[in-house]
Amino acid sequence: MFTIAPKKIKIVPDAKGRPSGVLIDMQTWEAIIEALEMAEDLSVIRKALSDLRAADGNLIKAGFIPWSDAKAKLEKRDAKKQAL
Repeated sequence: MFTIAPKKIKIVPDAKGRPSGVLIDMQTWEAIIEALEMAEDLSVIRKALSDLRAADGNLIKAGFIPWSDAKAKLEKRDAKKQAL
């Protein structure tokens, strides 16, 4: 669990004086981005674990692929990018 304690927050008003935006310090912004990335990672991990449980621990049935296959796909993709 992340606690984000901003050092500095500035509310930006619109022409009528209503809040229309927020300025925050970079440290707070980076903490927000890190928290969002972790939340995204956690949902992917939970899904993978759920799939694995549903497949009775069988990695292949759960949709996992061997590292050698994944590496080959990544290398092929990278080669295509470099060719462009």
